[in-house]
Amino acid sequence: MTRSDLENRLLEFDGVAVTILSEAREACGEMADYWPELVRLSPSSEGHISAAATWIIKAELEDGATPPAPALANLISALSDISAWQAQLHLCQCLHLASLSTDQARAAAKWATGFAIHKRPFLRAWSLNLRAALGVNHAVLAKDGQKARETALADTAASVRARARHMPG
Repeated sequence: MTRSDLENRLLEFDGVAVTILSEAREACGEMADYWPELVRLSPSSEGHISAAATWIIKAELEDGATPPAPALANLISALSDISAWQAQLHLCQCLHLASLSTDQARAAAKWATGFAIHKRPFLRAWSLNLRAALGVNHAVLAKDGQKARETALADTAASVRARARHMPG
């Protein structure tokens, strides 16, 4: 199978120089299969592709993009396959910006719950933040969102407590 232009560009990412990702976003953003390709590459274990794809997803959502419903559904379905902590972090930082259905929000919150005791405080903080934000956006998750905020406020890491003070809810 030949690699897409987007995949080739993401392979160039060294895990640090995000200029490459901005250029890939600019060059490939109009491709018909842009979102499906980002989602397909998100769980990749090759190089830094996973972190690169999710960095672009985060940038797109922060800029107000609306991923096609099938791509969003596939991303939510693939969450448990994403193992790079940087990619997990990116998604914790941005999934609340997507127009998630209640079922998708529940799945994202359940996934994020797995990071509540992660050894990396930054990932812990943003996973709790995601749950808090989903609780604001989806009434059915309000109690979980409040619990996440309370958990973050009691965390041993100052960075997690600091994030808690800025959490929605």
